[in-house]
Amino acid sequence: TRRGKVFPKKNITWLTWAGVLMILMALSMDISTYLERTIAYDLLQQTQWQPEARVSIHIIRILFGLTIIFMAEVFKIGREIQEDQELTI
Repeated sequence: TRRGKVFPKKNITWLTWAGVLMILMALSMDISTYLERTIAYDLLQQTQWQPEARVSIHIIRILFGLTIIFMAEVFKIGREIQEDQELTI
């Protein structure tokens, strides 16, 4: 901490955005996979193959994004506590 700031606001903002982008990435990948499987199912339905169109959601990636957002909120609370301590001294 060069200036005595343990929880800079910039880092909290970056963490929050990283968590949101992680969740959006996971959801967009899942939607993309679902659309690909649906199109393949429609194309192969008239053949002798029996394709399956399943929905797969990667919960781990979403939970990882939520964990990052949770950490950002903890840092935000830590920043508020640090500011309160600086005002009382």
